Amino acid sequence: MRLYIDNRNKSADLILTISNNSSAANPVSFSFRPSPCIEPKTTITSSLPFSSRFPSQRLTDYNLTSYSRSSRACKKGDYIQYTFAEPVSCRAIVVQTGIPNVTRYIVTQGTVAYSTDGTHFTDCGPLDDSGSATFCPEQPVKAVRINILGDNGEAIVALQDLHILPKLEPLPQNTSR
Repeated sequence: MRLYIDNRNKSADLILTISNNSSAANPVSFSFRPSPCIEPKTTITSSLPFSSRFPSQRLTDYNLTSYSRSSRACKKGDYIQYTFAEPVSCRAIVVQTGIPNVTRYIVTQGTVAYSTDGTHFTDCGPLDDSGSATFCPEQPVKAVRINILGDNGEAIVALQDLHILPKLEPLPQNTSR
């Protein structure tokens, strides 16, 4: 279930309470909050084969706790590309490899690049020691690519959803004094 919030109620929460029809009181409450990230429709292409238990579709579910895993070790020349259905205008994109909150199965030798047209890429620099990179594109982005420059000393690589941060809206100017 996705909760979409418009400009009027960006801080709104949806609270859903479900109860059963038995005599025992067993209410369950769920709290849904809008995502802090942009979640565009995305396709994944890669030279790495993915594990059937952790398929590439997990890279486009925008669940920040899920991840995908390759079924073999990475090597020089491998890549992972996230391509958006439409170019995305944003303030920053965070690329993270490895299992969320664990520094294992990260890409230790790699760079990140982005494309505004899906074909020609601009290099954003290397992944850091934790297998992450953040870049701030000035134009709408059509694709993001992780280029692997060598092995990571592990049997597999884990990858995560992109965190695409929306542009900040300027505060309204107070003209009355």
